[in-house]
Amino acid sequence: MSGWIKLHRRLQEWEWYTDSKTVHLFIHILIKCNHESNTWRGVTVNPGQCVTSRDKLSGETGISSQSIRTILKRLQSTNEIAIQSTNYYTIITVCNWEVYQSTSQEGNQPTNHPANHPANHQSTSQLTTNKKYKNEEEIKEGQEKEPVTLAGTYPKTMPLVAANFRGGSIAQGILGALKKDGWTDDDAFEAFNHYLVLKEEERRYYNMTPGKVVDSCARLLNGFTKQERSEPPGVVMGMRNGGTLDDE
Repeated sequence: MSGWIKLHRRLQEWEWYTDSKTVHLFIHILIKCNHESNTWRGVTVNPGQCVTSRDKLSGETGISSQSIRTILKRLQSTNEIAIQSTNYYTIITVCNWEVYQSTSQEGNQPTNHPANHPANHQSTSQLTTNKKYKNEEEIKEGQEKEPVTLAGTYPKTMPLVAANFRGGSIAQGILGALKKDGWTDDDAFEAFNHYLVLKEEERRYYNMTPGKVVDSCARLLNGFTKQERSEPPGVVMGMRNGGTLDDE
């Protein structure tokens, strides 16, 4: 694949810019998208679209499959992309592709910015509004921000983990590991619910300690069964009484 894409400095003002995995994946999608229409297995793929899958994106970027899932949801929620999925493939559409990848922009200067940042050919009133917004943000910069706690990040999952895994430090470690890997509250809650309905002997195939919980939750969320492994993983360390963990 050859050629280039336009990337505007305004990308630095994007709300996801401080999340390196999100920026990495979004730019990767921009690079993968068609610049002209073509056909793939009888399906028309337009400019600003690419045919891919979660596992393929993971292999191409080095980002875990679960993080890919989380980031795609994130980009959908802020209207950066739209996703059309089938049993065989996924088409990702970059919203506003024509606006910031058009070859007819004045001066032919490469520009690019996510959907929630307007294009360069905006009106004076828009520029004034954006400048005011930017000034307000600069005033806030440097001020102490209220820290986001694990309970605030995982309002549904925290009570579930605390009730079933004894020891506050263990619950904090489990959720801290999930947060570091970019897990949402909904995904974490779903994975733990899958775990808790398993029989005790089935739980032995999932290590829900802080060091292994990300892998275990990913397998739970992706419908992992013990038959899919040639050798079972070790028994969950510290497991007691139906899957709860005691303070050591």
